[in-house]
Amino acid sequence: MNENGHESTGNPPVDAALARMRARTDAQFKELSDALLVETHLQARTARAVELHQDAIKGITAAVEVHHDAIERITATVSAMADKLDRAIEQGSATEGRLSQIVGIVGQLGTKMLEIEDKLNLLIGREMRREGLQ
Repeated sequence: MNENGHESTGNPPVDAALARMRARTDAQFKELSDALLVETHLQARTARAVELHQDAIKGITAAVEVHHDAIERITATVSAMADKLDRAIEQGSATEGRLSQIVGIVGQLGTKMLEIEDKLNLLIGREMRREGLQ
């Protein structure tokens, strides 16, 4: 046995060459071990990032669904008001009462459109802030 605990060949040049080979092999093993350690760390960090992105995508998808539902409700309301206006116009005479009714419906429609615009702007602003665009 030599001083490193390895069996000696009895030939000093061969023992020295074997020692150098063992040192290179040990260094390569340590390098591979370090590479695996770093790779494991990077995979874990990537997995966390993917999870965060998945959560963000779920949140955005939910927000889009809410906005879509709101747009459908708003569209139905505006359509119903437009139908009322059309019926009022079709029914009628230009009497002061009818004209007043039409003006009222148009006013309601205008008010509702402003409310819709405000709500849409609020929702769009909220999403932009959430996504860091504002």
